[in-house]
Amino acid sequence: MVAIRRCAAAVGASALSYQILFVLKQTYVASALTLCILAFSTLSLSVSNFLDQSLMGMDTADLTEQRSFQGYLRSNLFFVSRVNLAYAVVYVPSVFLLVWLGSTRGIGVQQLAEGWASLQLTCALVAVAIKVRRLGVSSVKEVGKPLVVYSIASLLMGVVLFVLTPFFVVYSADAAIYGLRLLALVILGSVIYFGALYSADRRSRLILRKVFRLVFARWTGPTPASQPTQ
Repeated sequence: MVAIRRCAAAVGASALSYQILFVLKQTYVASALTLCILAFSTLSLSVSNFLDQSLMGMDTADLTEQRSFQGYLRSNLFFVSRVNLAYAVVYVPSVFLLVWLGSTRGIGVQQLAEGWASLQLTCALVAVAIKVRRLGVSSVKEVGKPLVVYSIASLLMGVVLFVLTPFFVVYSADAAIYGLRLLALVILGSVIYFGALYSADRRSRLILRKVFRLVFARWTGPTPASQPTQ
């Protein structure tokens, strides 16, 4: 369910980055590129966490009776921890270095933010690539099928939003009207995305049906049969 939300959020934030920031504050529009990069960086980190669960779920180093230190060192459990630690060791000092270079060489705040977002995305993609290589081609094909479906549905939604945005969300001096138009476009994108998932993927259909039932139950309240008798 997290992957479903993250794929849609990354593509939607990229397609509507200008409009979203314009609603918040007009001066934020200059950061549209930063928002796009951070959206896909968040998606990459989500994929990385998904691969962590897949790798650790395949490991049996902690289940065998003959446990050895060498076995733990070669296990996926230790591999995932090692990669995530390497990510932190590289990413955190790089951020401090980037800020130091920005302050000493007079780099603007906007360029600094774009550099930080690009650094985060690069580190996340490298971590994903290392974990994909460890997982293997056959396993990646198996666990990556849902992500492929989510990506295709997100791409479809992104194309529709990108095409309709110039005609649907036009500039308005009234921020409330502009925000309502943007909200309507977001709802339309959500309908397209989840509609594509519902029609194309059986697993997504089951998840969405369960979510719809929960929402409907909370909206309508308990049924008469489930209400306590007095």
